[in-house]
Amino acid sequence: MIHFQAGFLNTENRSVLPSQVAEVLPLNELDTEIAGEFLGGPLLMIYRGNRITREENGDVQPLTFGDSTLTWDGRLDNRNEVADRAGLQAYESLPDATIVLRSYNAVGQSLLAQLVGEFALSLWNGRKGRLLLCRSHCGTRPLYYIDRDTEIVWSSDFAHLARVDCSGLKIDDVYILEYLVSQPDLPRTPFLSIRAVPAGSMVGFGPGKQRFAKRLWDPGNLPKIDCRTEQYYEQCCRALLDEAIAVRLSRSPGIVFSELSGGLDSSALVLLADQMLRRQGRDPAELCTLSCLYEESATCDETFFVALVENSRKIRGDHISEAEQEPTIGLSEITFTGLPSPHHCFPGRYRSFVSRMRRHNARLLLTGTGGDHLFWSGADGMPMIADRISELKLGDAHRECLKWNRISGIPYFSAMWRATKLAAGSQFYFAPALPVWLKEPYRRSIRELVWDNQIKPAPGERPSRFLHRQLVMSLLATTSAGYYNDAEAICVSHPYTHRPLVEFCLSIPIRYLQRDGESRFIMRRALRDVLPAKVLHRQSKGTLDECFSRALDREWELVGDVREWELCRRGYADPGTLLSSLQKGRLGLRLEDQSLIRACSLERWFRSLAMVQRIKPARDPGLNRRSQPTYLHFS
Repeated sequence: MIHFQAGFLNTENRSVLPSQVAEVLPLNELDTEIAGEFLGGPLLMIYRGNRITREENGDVQPLTFGDSTLTWDGRLDNRNEVADRAGLQAYESLPDATIVLRSYNAVGQSLLAQLVGEFALSLWNGRKGRLLLCRSHCGTRPLYYIDRDTEIVWSSDFAHLARVDCSGLKIDDVYILEYLVSQPDLPRTPFLSIRAVPAGSMVGFGPGKQRFAKRLWDPGNLPKIDCRTEQYYEQCCRALLDEAIAVRLSRSPGIVFSELSGGLDSSALVLLADQMLRRQGRDPAELCTLSCLYEESATCDETFFVALVENSRKIRGDHISEAEQEPTIGLSEITFTGLPSPHHCFPGRYRSFVSRMRRHNARLLLTGTGGDHLFWSGADGMPMIADRISELKLGDAHRECLKWNRISGIPYFSAMWRATKLAAGSQFYFAPALPVWLKEPYRRSIRELVWDNQIKPAPGERPSRFLHRQLVMSLLATTSAGYYNDAEAICVSHPYTHRPLVEFCLSIPIRYLQRDGESRFIMRRALRDVLPAKVLHRQSKGTLDECFSRALDREWELVGDVREWELCRRGYADPGTLLSSLQKGRLGLRLEDQSLIRACSLERWFRSLAMVQRIKPARDPGLNRRSQPTYLHFS
């Protein structure tokens, strides 16, 4: 982990004891460029970090100014706006933490909703005796906490916090179900006692039992953009994509790395960044690419499209072979690393990334995560038909349905029925297929519990806008899930979560995202002079099914007796059906629910719990609603 922040607060104003200091400190002291502690009365704050931006050369953390103390992990993108609001002069060389803390002292808590970037912060107001924990809208920087009534413990390292609370850990069944079929809800973690600060939100703790929470950014409360020309949207899209890259590229000293998978999203980032460097007279080799190739698994391999992008740049990137990624079912050499993650089935991938980046003393890695969600990669016409039905323009709905029937091949009556349900407010449009091996008590409850099935349309909200908002919330759940926390020594950043770009995509009419059977319409228009034609017009991309099937077949002996799997012993999975799914996966048969990678990574995680003392097992199969925590209500 490239940054670590943690702390301890006694809400009854008792002084922190030496034993409590030892509890919060990292188990192994981190070798970092910035290190500091703040200890005063009931509060302890700790920071360890490395410098990512040029301005951090003079950074000192924890940082105190007036009555306030701050630890800050992140990058502030609207530095000018925040500094101007607080009346700061000559702020260009100041670290982000200094700008944020001085601005907070000048304008107060309302500042937090105005911060744009990727960050997590802890902020202590000594005069009010109030602690604030906050994450940016994309949640890429982690922050977790334990509320013990009179004590608050927080940390950016989930594994460390789990060890701190090892005597009281109990599994959150709802998190487990959400991990298997979707993405876990933003406040949840695998343990009931440990909670995540939700992305785009703030949680606060005052004297005694004061608790409060506030949503700082709401994707359902954005103005609609319409009545503009197609050229206007195209120019805005291109400008915001450039901005999303520039705020990351321009402030990073030295070489920056970017994933290049050959898909539309990562290819666009690489080629836009390449053009940006050339326009600025900089060496385009300051951007290096990392590509995962699958030379043994033809249906996964994207070598052809990766080469197209590399040839456009005339720069060859680093290639990570299939063997180097070490695809595995993850049931050997198990260690407790904190959160369950699908990345644990490809453990060599990010180790290879880290080793190559260290050769160049590079720390920033860009990814293409999120383009599918923002620009709506799946085009089936259903949202447009539903919009017409909700407006009672049934003739237009009929004509729209006929057009999409010809383009997509979806039967007319099937499309019309689904669109009618959408127009009536059904929120199950994106409901994933349930794993066939999921046991019945969970199967009956899952649709009412999985968070993205509980999102409801706002009054007067168009079906297309509601569905797009659901997609974006799924993206933010993915980027805030902590899957990259194991990638030590590098900072992973997602340009497609750039807040102005997200707000633009959520605000434009659906016809600029799906048109005439084509997905990502406005993005393709904006990038037609950037991307090679064969990349620009891609409609699909390879999946990792074949690669994982090979790993499953190669390591079949490790599967053993499925009845002894923790998934089965804890009552989540039916052994016979799970074994059947694993056998089909071993043979390379495509499974509808696509759950085997998550099932194996979760099994690995359950087995790793033996390394954290006194983990409490689930008492009964099925959901125990009495054991579910009462989460803070976010206003």
